[in-house]
Amino acid sequence: MTERETLDRIIGKVATIADVVAAFSGAHPEIADYAWTATAELRGEIIAIEGIILGNGHEVGRFSRRLGYAKGVGQAIHEIMEIERPHRDHDIAKYHYTSVLGFYDRVGIRYVSMEAEGEGPVIWSTFGFDFTRAQHREMLLKILREWEVAPLPDLASILAPQVVIISTEDSPTLGAEAIEELAKRADEPLPMGLDLLNGIQRAYLRNRGIL
Repeated sequence: MTERETLDRIIGKVATIADVVAAFSGAHPEIADYAWTATAELRGEIIAIEGIILGNGHEVGRFSRRLGYAKGVGQAIHEIMEIERPHRDHDIAKYHYTSVLGFYDRVGIRYVSMEAEGEGPVIWSTFGFDFTRAQHREMLLKILREWEVAPLPDLASILAPQVVIISTEDSPTLGAEAIEELAKRADEPLPMGLDLLNGIQRAYLRNRGIL
């Protein structure tokens, strides 16, 4: 298979490596101090993307992505997204992901997967990512039952995005706290995924202005 044929499988016939670089590079639309830049190259059957996040011209974070083709569709693996703590409350991830997910949608990349750690399970739940292992979904519902949350979300639907927005007068961040409790009890990275052809996940992303 030629290089162009490999790219066609992953990102379609109209996109190029330069388009990948452009999708993963950009500037914060509200805070001029922040920007991110990426490099991309085809390595065998994978497009490898490495990027840095800049604040006032200095590196304050980094990200790593892999784009490939499996099960008949383009797929993305999000390996690393790190932002230094003083810079985490400026919606950098939001604006970065808005551009990237729009690119995925345009070129036909359907599945996005990652292993979330630290604050990741809460953050990525707000971007429509859901837990992909049944045991973690069941553990999360068990926590909600223990905390006497009612009504419970539908296990058959997207779960994490429904839970993370749960709020009560006494606990405005109850849903986020439940996901944090899940991460604590699981004591391991939590696999999460996003299906851009899933109607419920697409509706969630559209409602948030991401797609």
